[in-house]
Amino acid sequence: METLRLGLHRPSGEIPGGQTIKKYVRIRVANAQCYGYLGEELKNASFLLFGETVPLLDDTGSLFKILVFGKYEELIPPACVTDELIESTHYISVPYARVVESEDVKSSREIKKLGSEYLRFTSPVRVVKEADRGTGRHVLVEGAGWIPANAVREIGDHFPDFVEVVGMLMPSSVYGHGERGGLAGDCSSVIQSACLVCGIPCPRIAGDIAKEFGIPVSLSALDGDLRCGDIVCWSGHVGVMLDATTIRHSSEWTMGLAEEPLRDLIARRREHEPPGKREVTAIRRWPFYKPLP
Repeated sequence: METLRLGLHRPSGEIPGGQTIKKYVRIRVANAQCYGYLGEELKNASFLLFGETVPLLDDTGSLFKILVFGKYEELIPPACVTDELIESTHYISVPYARVVESEDVKSSREIKKLGSEYLRFTSPVRVVKEADRGTGRHVLVEGAGWIPANAVREIGDHFPDFVEVVGMLMPSSVYGHGERGGLAGDCSSVIQSACLVCGIPCPRIAGDIAKEFGIPVSLSALDGDLRCGDIVCWSGHVGVMLDATTIRHSSEWTMGLAEEPLRDLIARRREHEPPGKREVTAIRRWPFYKPLP
């Protein structure tokens, strides 16, 4: 089964702390903020997207405890989830898709219950109806509303090149820590989302990408042997190489997705980042990647 259909949040091993899954719930809003504790303080954590299903660990508090990306315990407002699970047939394949309440899209209003008028890139959806009013085809997404038909692809219809997908997101994606989807993202979520629609497994967190994505490459590749598609990793930051010298990445420095010479990024981090975050720590490569001609 496709990761996009099953969701990114199915646990692959033991649940932390010996807990058990009570049930699965579905994200019912366009973009759901989750929270986690840093010591005694509640902090912003992950964002989850419409249609994703997550394991529910505890629903007795004012915030529900869920398991995100198969391994991280986080908290989510109950209003963001529903027990009504949906088998996804498609996924949002553009940076964002505007949702309206009827097939007459010129006179229709936005769907307020989603908390946004847009569904975000990679959101898994179930298409239940199609209409063509002569001005373009639109599809009805269960639990959401009507969106342009060209904003979705069928589950299993992969993009061919994850580096090109990152480039597709560049005009729309602003930097947001923890954010996901084409409207906003951080360094690791942009790469994870691009890999997801290409059928490539990729962790969510920069530190996990540095340890788990693809295969390791010697740091000596920084001397001129980098390839398109190589992931360059620092402590807390990652970017993908467009070619041997240019990197695409999202960060607080750029406040969005940007391309720049890798040497400039290396120099800036050495000047401005604290010790432990200044130097490249790993290079990872998807061994089956072939850039488009």
